[in-house]
Amino acid sequence: MGYKLLIALIWLAVPVTGYFLARQDYEGYLTSSRIQRVDCEARVEVLRRYSRLMSMRASQIPGIVDAGTRSAWQQQWNIVQRGMEDEQRGLRLSEPIHYPQTDAQLLTLEQQLTSQESAIERAARERDAYIKAGGGLEELAIELERARGVAEYYRSIGAFGIYQLIRDDIRSWEQDYERRLMERNARARATESALDEATQLRDTIQRGVSGIDTYLDADQQLTYQAELQARLARFDLRAALEELIGLDRG
Repeated sequence: MGYKLLIALIWLAVPVTGYFLARQDYEGYLTSSRIQRVDCEARVEVLRRYSRLMSMRASQIPGIVDAGTRSAWQQQWNIVQRGMEDEQRGLRLSEPIHYPQTDAQLLTLEQQLTSQESAIERAARERDAYIKAGGGLEELAIELERARGVAEYYRSIGAFGIYQLIRDDIRSWEQDYERRLMERNARARATESALDEATQLRDTIQRGVSGIDTYLDADQQLTYQAELQARLARFDLRAALEELIGLDRG
């Protein structure tokens, strides 16, 4: 009987012991929670700022017209990328367990930021291809007009053999011109499509970071006290004592 009483006293002391342990641990919890919230807020700021900075660089892509403007754009783009990578390297060094919903939303937005970055780089490559496809296109158009004039001259004087030879060359040049023109137009559409995608991603990110406080507040409501109360509410002291006594009887 004395053994059973000892067990009962030990179990009756569990809630009291748990209370003091909870108070002792609460300060550590608050510190950890504050650190994690600050980290989440820093991630929000990086998302907001670099989504806008990358969008600014994207708006400059249509102004790329030659190697010089392309190089200047790339230098500015590299600065944005390095700055973003440096700042992101110091964030989310550990999982923010006190802000699980916020973390999930931020991870989604960070993936979208990566997608925005990729879309802009794709737009720049398509712009390169557009410029390449258009290289010499104007000169070819001028040569075509000149050749047509020459062909017409030989036709007018009855030199149909020479006229036909020139017309054969003209047809070949016209095919080349049409092919290169279609390629350039396709690259222009691809550039525009990639820029549109980047813009849509920017808008999604900006909306997401504007609503992040909702997630922060929801996570903050899941406080240490609430978690502790939930655990204590699930704990059935009578059942635990009866189980121990029953085991002792056995």
